[in-house]
Amino acid sequence: MKKSILIMFSIAFLSSCAGVNIKPITITEDGSSHGTGNNLDGYILYAPKVFVVVKNIENDCKITSFQMPDYNKPFTLNLKSGLGKIDTTIEIKDGWMLRLDAGEHQS
Repeated sequence: MKKSILIMFSIAFLSSCAGVNIKPITITEDGSSHGTGNNLDGYILYAPKVFVVVKNIENDCKITSFQMPDYNKPFTLNLKSGLGKIDTTIEIKDGWMLRLDAGEHQS
């Protein structure tokens, strides 16, 4: 009896820890995420893709870079609240790019 009670409390304790879960998903899952019957949880974000632009104007070379979403690399961000504490800053820039400053984590 004591063993079963200990197991129940252990499961309840472990399932109630706070955390951040980042999981890659397929392009098919991303495409069907707004329909019915999907089992995705969290925010859908995309990995950044870097583009480099080189301009040569009157023998003066200018190089600039910028980032755009890579729609071939979607992932989900799921925040889980619980007994623990997460001191993390999460920013979603331009609606697709994740900026995560990992801080302290207590579970």
